[in-house]
Amino acid sequence: MAETFLNENIDPSLCSIDPTKDIFSRICSAGLTSTPTPTLPADMDNNDDMPATPRFPVKPSNGPTNNPSVSYASLVKNKMALSDAASVALDQFCQARAEDREVLLFVHIVQLLELIKKNEKMELWVISQDLDRKIVTYVKAFVFSPTTVSYRGLNIGEHILKAMRECKVKSLPDDDDTTTNNLVLARIREKCTHYRNVSKSRVKESTAKDSLLRNIAALSHRLAKNSGIKATVQLYQWVALIRWCFVQYPNLEDNEFWPKAVDHTINQFHKRSSNQEELNLCFNAIYEDNKKLYGDPASTEFKAANID
Repeated sequence: MAETFLNENIDPSLCSIDPTKDIFSRICSAGLTSTPTPTLPADMDNNDDMPATPRFPVKPSNGPTNNPSVSYASLVKNKMALSDAASVALDQFCQARAEDREVLLFVHIVQLLELIKKNEKMELWVISQDLDRKIVTYVKAFVFSPTTVSYRGLNIGEHILKAMRECKVKSLPDDDDTTTNNLVLARIREKCTHYRNVSKSRVKESTAKDSLLRNIAALSHRLAKNSGIKATVQLYQWVALIRWCFVQYPNLEDNEFWPKAVDHTINQFHKRSSNQEELNLCFNAIYEDNKKLYGDPASTEFKAANID
């Protein structure tokens, strides 16, 4: 049922720990499910392979084998503690013919000039306040979206940026401007980390018996505050799921909680459910348990928003 899920996010030690089993068993015992056909998400995010270290084609010199440049290069490598890659590049340069060395030097100068231009552009281009606010809005929408199936995927930043482009958010750099796009992606990832951690802290706070955020309505409205996100019943259900995950795995650190608890749980429910209806029944069962344990949202001052 999931569209995107990264199994590599799951700690192997959690494979035998499955708190979703009880929820699904209750659904099955009530006769509400069909025979589940476990499925894994079809689309997987893949690591982009790092580009290989560039190698320049070098024609060996026709001169004598006792090239003084090679001897001097060995002395330089020992004194300057060059990396392996730098040592190989130096050896290739020294073994080249004199005319080829001039070409290599020119290539390196051009590379340096391009790097300087990129750095200058990065220093001049800044994320506007309006774009920064839009990034926060889209990041929060991602964190609390009922359709989210992986909170720590490898390409989450790219997914959010793509959604912003599809919605024609202003002030975004051109799609082919790699330098400034990397700045935006870095900001998106930074905000994702921040709001995941903030959300977990609020969820943890809400489990205290005297917490003002104990009711799911109060917690949901607090999390959605100043974000432009409507506190709907669907949001209540999703926040209830995140809190349920926290209760099942209370000792995980911030950087471990989302992949090892939330992503793992979502994946287990998707695998056990043979269709969207069964998946919804599982999430609704957690929501109903939440109301019994923490209070009915209808008893609070907060009102769920309607979906337009």
